[in-house]
Amino acid sequence: MNRKMLARLRGKAVQLFPTPRRRTEDGVELQQLLDRWQVEDVSADRLRLHNERTGHVINLGRDHVYEYRTGLHGDGTLVLRSQLCLQGNRVHMTPLVGKTGNRPFA
Repeated sequence: MNRKMLARLRGKAVQLFPTPRRRTEDGVELQQLLDRWQVEDVSADRLRLHNERTGHVINLGRDHVYEYRTGLHGDGTLVLRSQLCLQGNRVHMTPLVGKTGNRPFA
């Protein structure tokens, strides 16, 4: 995603695609939820996301963002080249590879 567009996301509430996975502290998979994430800060090569429901925070490199799509009710969707996993109070990130990582809707 280009730097100009990334800078415009500061302060926006977004949903993430793919939807982040959720696990208990012991690693048991939980149901995925469509949480709202706030884009708290943006720099030339990073953005900071904050999960409004859980309090999780992650700094993502610009290269992990594929695109931003506007939504019907003011919120948008941030399409990622990685999938986040919320486990306990930690956030893990798994890069998506191949076609899925380069073209999420292909």
